[in-house]
Amino acid sequence: MAPSHVMVWASRRHLPLLFCCIWAWLPSALARTVSVPDLHGDFERGVLILEHAGLIDPARLHDEEHPLWIGGTTSLVQTGDMVDRGDHGKELYLLFQRLQKEAKAAGGQVINLLGNHELMNIQEDLRYVSDGDYADFGGPTAREEAWAEHGWLGSWVRTFPAVAKVDNVLFSHAGLPLKFLEGHHTLEDINDGMAMAVAPNSFLETHSHTGDKALAETSSLSSRELMSDGGPLWTRFYAKRGDPVMCRALDEVLELVGAKRMVVGHTIQFSPGGGFRVRADCGGRLLLADTAVSRAYKGNPSYVEHDGQGGAVAVYPLMNLRQPLPLVPSNATSQHAPSAQPRLQNLML
Repeated sequence: MAPSHVMVWASRRHLPLLFCCIWAWLPSALARTVSVPDLHGDFERGVLILEHAGLIDPARLHDEEHPLWIGGTTSLVQTGDMVDRGDHGKELYLLFQRLQKEAKAAGGQVINLLGNHELMNIQEDLRYVSDGDYADFGGPTAREEAWAEHGWLGSWVRTFPAVAKVDNVLFSHAGLPLKFLEGHHTLEDINDGMAMAVAPNSFLETHSHTGDKALAETSSLSSRELMSDGGPLWTRFYAKRGDPVMCRALDEVLELVGAKRMVVGHTIQFSPGGGFRVRADCGGRLLLADTAVSRAYKGNPSYVEHDGQGGAVAVYPLMNLRQPLPLVPSNATSQHAPSAQPRLQNLML
């Protein structure tokens, strides 16, 4: 190992890097996953989170000759809503585009999920776009071109999945409702359906008369329902606190997809006694991870570390705080006890 890396590790500022590299040496059964919630245009806090998690070296942000990604085989999942409200969504998307390529080359992966605010921009619903965001793109026309179906950003965002499973954790922006798994539909079907729903018109026109049965079946569960208020980008169903009906539905979803836990963003979690915090529900099988990271919300930057065996820790870089979350037992089923954490409030923004 190069001496320069040893010197970097010796710095207190780069202890997260040391932690990350230790994770990289562990067996694959303990593969590390980091999930990051809604960033809403706050590039600086996005960089802060990724640096603190030991995934990037910010000194290389403007260095194209050396990899920015230092996360090794870590999986990074961003659960959607990188755009709107804040001013620097463009920089965030460019950052994650770069990290996707570099992580793959290093044996890791970066997964960007589709959020309701990505969907709104695809649908040209721009009510939450800030003046600073328009300026960052060089004006409304340049922004519109970037988000267009064949633009550098719009074409890429349309490839984002609605759901992803990494090891035994299911990720979704707002949560995966049980109804989308009925009829033996799979996570792949849901993502295919969402891809069809947000596909450029030219693609839909080209494939609308193919007679492909599988395509028709996927389309039947897609557009209207997947993009509706009850779909995985918009639903508030999983924001209910300790609701037995919700927890039973969650259990069915997890059993059907072979996961122990679901992680969502979308609905901001606020604890009256302790600020913005990740909330665990349904005995730890559900994590609501949106802590209003963006300064547009005046919230708290955070991320969640997953150990691949049911353990998870919420990390708050500005507070130097690590919050252990309930451990999900290996035989976790039908345990509907609410979390023992302080009562938290949902802010549906």
